[in-house]
Amino acid sequence: MIDRTVLAVIDHNIQGSEAVITPEVKAKLLANSVTRGLSISVQTFKGAVTLIGAAETEHQKTTAAKIARSVVGVKKVNNLVRVRR
Repeated sequence: MIDRTVLAVIDHNIQGSEAVITPEVKAKLLANSVTRGLSISVQTFKGAVTLIGAAETEHQKTTAAKIARSVVGVKKVNNLVRVRR
């Protein structure tokens, strides 16, 4: 019985952190002058953030990843943003 309770608490905390991380990354991307106009989707699973979308420059792509890494709770960033050529 105790094991199930502990697992439920852990599961709730993981979901809670994902619910906080994704909107915080999105807000920081919108607030940054380099990444503001980009169309990037943000997905979070167990502290791993995945960025998907397009950027005009490599600088925009790397800035988006740096912003995601700066959010508390982010353990890894998968930057799938492609640079338009």
